[in-house]
Amino acid sequence: MPRRKRRAPVASTNAFAWPVPEELAPLLAMTVIPALFNIQSGASFEPDKAAMLISLAAAALAARLWRAWRQPQRRAITLPAVLLAGLALWAILVTLAAIDPVTSLWGNYERGYGLLIVLAGLAFLAIAWEMTRAGKGWWLVDAAILGAAIPVFYGYVQMLGLDPVRGVGISFPLGERAASTLGNPLYLGDYLLLTSILLLARRILRPPDRPAARHALDLALLLAAGLLGLTFSRSAYLGLAASGLTLTLFWWGQRRRMGAAGRMDRWVAGGVLLAVGMGAAAMIALWPRLQHGGTLQQRLLIWRAVIDLMQARPRALLTGLGFDTLPLALAPHLSPTLAHFEPDFAFRIADRAHSLPLELVSTGGLPWLLGWAALAGWLLWRLGRSAHPLAPYLAAAIVGRAALLLVSFPTHAPDLLFWVILGLGLGITSKESSPFPEPPSRLHPETWLLLTLAPFMVFGFSLSASWPGGLLLWLLALAPLIALTLALSPSRPLAPSPLPLLALAFLLLPAILLNQRIGPPAMVAWAWLHAWLLLLVFLPAFMRDSRPAISRVALLAAITLAMAFALTATVQRPRLGDIAYKAAWLSPDANQRELNLRRALRLAPYDHVMAAGMAWIEAQRVAAEDAWGDEARLRRISKLYQEAMAAQPLAPEPAMGYARWLASLPNAHAQALAAFDRALTLSPHDIQALNDRAMRLAALGRTDEALAELQRLLQLDPLYGPTYGHLAQVYRQLGDEEAARAILEQGRAAAPWWDSGE
Repeated sequence: MPRRKRRAPVASTNAFAWPVPEELAPLLAMTVIPALFNIQSGASFEPDKAAMLISLAAAALAARLWRAWRQPQRRAITLPAVLLAGLALWAILVTLAAIDPVTSLWGNYERGYGLLIVLAGLAFLAIAWEMTRAGKGWWLVDAAILGAAIPVFYGYVQMLGLDPVRGVGISFPLGERAASTLGNPLYLGDYLLLTSILLLARRILRPPDRPAARHALDLALLLAAGLLGLTFSRSAYLGLAASGLTLTLFWWGQRRRMGAAGRMDRWVAGGVLLAVGMGAAAMIALWPRLQHGGTLQQRLLIWRAVIDLMQARPRALLTGLGFDTLPLALAPHLSPTLAHFEPDFAFRIADRAHSLPLELVSTGGLPWLLGWAALAGWLLWRLGRSAHPLAPYLAAAIVGRAALLLVSFPTHAPDLLFWVILGLGLGITSKESSPFPEPPSRLHPETWLLLTLAPFMVFGFSLSASWPGGLLLWLLALAPLIALTLALSPSRPLAPSPLPLLALAFLLLPAILLNQRIGPPAMVAWAWLHAWLLLLVFLPAFMRDSRPAISRVALLAAITLAMAFALTATVQRPRLGDIAYKAAWLSPDANQRELNLRRALRLAPYDHVMAAGMAWIEAQRVAAEDAWGDEARLRRISKLYQEAMAAQPLAPEPAMGYARWLASLPNAHAQALAAFDRALTLSPHDIQALNDRAMRLAALGRTDEALAELQRLLQLDPLYGPTYGHLAQVYRQLGDEEAARAILEQGRAAAPWWDSGE
């Protein structure tokens, strides 16, 4: 009797791994954070990302500590572990010794780069290290690649001029440079540099079995690299060239040690070098276009100012100034010539050093710089000796980003990838590491569903305030997410019951609807989004059972919501305050503006930007309505400026804003002159304020003093156009029309980009 063929057994979904909560947190972060911004927020890109990263890191640490208590393990003390612990302790010490510990803890309004986000980054690095040692490194790589789907899609939509988002305070350069969900072409270039390297590694080292999936990854790599080029970021091009050279050298050295170098290796190495050469040639050919977006001269002036600041404060070389506190001390060292680089000729105080070494030294002193250099140097040395095929790609990412940041500054979404890349590098060079699993995508299929739906829902939240225009864009974003998920995940159907995860993902819909309104509804929407993300971290691990106990899931949900409430009341308070500030900004009714502003100041009492910004808005409304006789409104504006100056006495901007507002009043020239004198003690080289002060002298009839001051400013910076215009006004005040015309002609010749208005 012939033997009957037996059907091959179908693998159970239980054969696939579920990430535990501390592993799911970085996977979710890498897919969700790149898609997150909130049009309801005044600072809608960097601080929003920072706040959510801090909460996700806190959730991951809580889960890891719980597991360590339940399942204690002993691990050997290693050099990188000592370095990471030392960096964390030093960061805390830096904050305690900062010139403003509150700002150093939370970060400033524009960046949100305080101690909390630094500790969150170290936590993600440690978790990625542990996951890689456990053989789960490709999970991190795949999540990073999937997270790039929406930024790449949205970037091309912008380049085609089809972006429907037109939120107040949010602008994108349609058809000029890609900014995407990162908010700035420089930030996007940094992010895409790391993403492209990981995509290249995934495509070469672990290509999918199906031809269609391989072609999809090829297309994704081409689109990511193409969008990187469309950022026209010189720093990104520099990082790309450094990455290409590093990849070639590390890969070639690894192959030689293995005795596998041959003709094909030389062809590949030559191809990489050719690509680097083509990139350099493109940079030269596109140089006029690349001038858009900042100048090297500006950065040289900022670097010189930071160096002067460090020389003036020797103690700062030891402990630094603190996180995000550089603008509170930098103004006296900035050159007045910075202002003529600005389109509106405003003297702006840099809030970052624009060079990573200077940023690290000014933030945490030489120990902070040396600690990070030791960690990166040790890791590159280990990667150079490693036989792991991923090692050259990780080394290329580390060196490429270091080269990029030599002339730029770190931001949150690229930082998240960089922390994970450092963790991957530490993991594959650890002696106790497990090999990466084969095939690489062994995540449970429902985890893939979660990692696809989460960024889709968050992107919908980000766009919801721009509906109905943003609705179609949101729905279209599902296509690249699904395509990339199918390319990365194995060809298998979903598990029988994905409904619980679908229901969990769509729990964000009420927040998406609430976020279309301003004020308290938008604040509730943000808190809802925060709680929803934490639920995504903790609940899926308990859905692996076919019949999970309802009481157990309910208890975990209650604990998670309690954690979300605690984090919302602490970590998320500044974001809620920023949303209230944006509502005050948009409110047409004076009483409603006052209510929202008071709410904003209660939630973020240390933030001087809010009160000063609201005072400026009120002053603009008074001018537009010609309400100079409304004493109550004028007193209110004065009070707002006073509150801003009291919130941060070291910041020059509120003091300058107050002086300029007084200068705009019909009969307050003497008060304005005194206010300018006080403000210039904080920023003595503000050529814009010095011009305004000279004009107050002229308004008080002290024309000789005004002329002498303006002539001095002209010698200080002959390229600052407004000085010529102010000199012409004083000459006309004296009745010398010929001298006024002559100085205007001189100004147009010296600064042809200045519009004299005549």
